[in-house]
Amino acid sequence: MSYQYRGTKFVDDAPEVTNGCGTYAGYRAHLRRSEETCRECRDAANAYWRHNYEQRKGKPRKEHRFSNDACGTRAGYARHQFYNLEPCQPCRQAASQYIADYRARRNAA
Repeated sequence: MSYQYRGTKFVDDAPEVTNGCGTYAGYRAHLRRSEETCRECRDAANAYWRHNYEQRKGKPRKEHRFSNDACGTRAGYARHQFYNLEPCQPCRQAASQYIADYRARRNAA
């Protein structure tokens, strides 16, 4: 028996929703309904994951590099911190100005 919320009350005669077994969507539907997955759905999910792995296997990982396009801002200062770099002078000034403005607003309230 499944309960489904409809407006202002719970109805116990809610129709069972089936997303075609043997597909990845069917596998996800089993998980959503907290029920045991059938063999066809597990096989479909394994094929889905295997395909995604094969697609990514040969590609190099995305490399994140530091870019100084935000230098002179508070975000630029945070970017320096993220990459464990010494902040440049414009970023340091922007961060200290932000902190000074923040403290002034906080003390004014």
